[in-house]
Amino acid sequence: MAKSTDSSTPCRLPDFIIIGAAKAGTTSLYRYLTRHPNIFMSVPKEPNYFAHDERFKRGEAWYLSLFQDAGSDQLCGEASTNYTNWPLYPDTVTRMAKLAPAVKLIYLMRHPVNRAYSHYIQLIQNIRTDNPDYKFDTTFEEHIAADDSVIQSSNYMLQINQYLTHYSRDQMLFLTFEEFIKDPQSSLIQVADFLEIDRGFDFIGTGEVKENLNRDKESWLLRSRLTAPLKTLPGGRFIADHLPQSARDQIYSWLKHLPQRKRIEAEYIPPKMKQETRAKLLDYFKLPNAQLSEFLGRDLSIWQR
Repeated sequence: MAKSTDSSTPCRLPDFIIIGAAKAGTTSLYRYLTRHPNIFMSVPKEPNYFAHDERFKRGEAWYLSLFQDAGSDQLCGEASTNYTNWPLYPDTVTRMAKLAPAVKLIYLMRHPVNRAYSHYIQLIQNIRTDNPDYKFDTTFEEHIAADDSVIQSSNYMLQINQYLTHYSRDQMLFLTFEEFIKDPQSSLIQVADFLEIDRGFDFIGTGEVKENLNRDKESWLLRSRLTAPLKTLPGGRFIADHLPQSARDQIYSWLKHLPQRKRIEAEYIPPKMKQETRAKLLDYFKLPNAQLSEFLGRDLSIWQR
């Protein structure tokens, strides 16, 4: 197990870090790994210690305290997707390498265009965590014109090259979202082998992990906005809380046809990516994808569609 040389702080360092990418299955991987008896995952999932200046200022003792409850027979890990968001967070790798030069790194990657759009939607969802009434104010096209960080975080070879200045290729495991979703057990065996833990452990035994997808969040948002007026009626909240789910679903099926739906969608649900934008981004990622394919020795042609 990794140790800290600073006796004034907790002695556990992370043995591995899931470094991204955002919207590429990292939450599912994190949840699967928490099931293994020889794995201890940090809470919160994403400390973002090395990326976010305000977290880094909390100091090494704060970060290492996230792993202090791990057992002596457990490997420690965390999963911060902003660790592969260079140049938005330019100091991530140098900070990480200084504290944890021997750490193992796991990088999940997804179709770069699909991931970039999903990342944009997630940024809106993040704001709504604190402000449920937030209405999106930029389309995807306007967002990337003003801030291309969601695009650069899909340039996986660019992100990998930042790590290769401090870490060896052998310290990194590369997985794709598409393979992970299709056959999670196979990907988890690769992770187990990489971390040198029992590859025979049944990660799936208690059920497959399902991420809360952006489209599910949008459906919930639309539903909550349409049904909210009913809850303001006398006794509405009590009735809503005690109606069986089938009755609530039936009421919602009627409400979906109200004219208010289009207004709510226009205010709260961002439009889909334009086809011409998708075509331009597919062209933009051709070279980075080809470089990554050569680096990994893996066919990534599925990402060109």
